[in-house]
Amino acid sequence: MPFIEFEKSVKDQDWSMLDLHSHKYYEIYFLSKGARSIFLSNRLYKINAPSLIVYPPNVVHKTEGGSFERHIINVSPNYLNEFQLSVLEEKKLKLLKLTSQEAKKLLNLFESGFNGDFDRYLLRFDLAYNDKNPTNKYPFLQDYLDDYV
Repeated sequence: MPFIEFEKSVKDQDWSMLDLHSHKYYEIYFLSKGARSIFLSNRLYKINAPSLIVYPPNVVHKTEGGSFERHIINVSPNYLNEFQLSVLEEKKLKLLKLTSQEAKKLLNLFESGFNGDFDRYLLRFDLAYNDKNPTNKYPFLQDYLDDYV
């Protein structure tokens, strides 16, 4: 069944996941405050806020560390259109360090539930971290860009 869900978690003390885990959906993980250690592909990575990472389906991972605030979007692949899938696939498993301005905008989007416009969010995400002219790769977006971006 196609789904998308938004989740926020705030921990004021050390907190660690008990076990490594994976799931059948994408997890877009936005660390807005604090620092975390991420176990991924048999390696340990330290990330500091503000950062974002996309876990694709079936990738084993776990986080641990001190106090933090994080926001997650869990979304099933069958919820996404071709463009959305391509953006997430291109960004998967890449740590994206955000500027404070980018983090503030992203935090506003998370808190608004993306105003029901997940497409626009992914388009802006792609613009920020990829080719500045996505119509080279996605020519069908020209009308969308003219109207909304």
